[in-house]
Amino acid sequence: MRIEIPTNYAVVGLFLAVEGLFLYAFARSNDHNRATLAFAATATAGAFALHTYLAGIDERRIANAHALIQRWNSPEMLPVRVVLREITENRLDPETLERKVKGGELLAEADQKRALYGDGPQFLRGASNRSAAQISE
Repeated sequence: MRIEIPTNYAVVGLFLAVEGLFLYAFARSNDHNRATLAFAATATAGAFALHTYLAGIDERRIANAHALIQRWNSPEMLPVRVVLREITENRLDPETLERKVKGGELLAEADQKRALYGDGPQFLRGASNRSAAQISE
């Protein structure tokens, strides 16, 4: 039988045990050592607070990464994935999709590939009205 304890519970338990030992030592010590024990307990509590804060940041980072992956895998992102796959497999040169001069003309094929990106950030939020069948043509 294998017992698994989540890391969060282990950290909180360790903190409580150390703080409990400091409290016990503080109650049993003389006035000379109490200031040192109070400082050590405060430093331990500060370290625990910092650990909790950094763990919260890490949890938010992980949640944001999951949201990005879900958005990337959504059907609305298929046109972007198709074009990026062509670029990464060296079947499409990204320089052919850029305009050299503001307002300059593009070849029809490059303009069509560029249109797969939709209207910028709105497309990334799912505002595209192209279907997967239109893209594969």
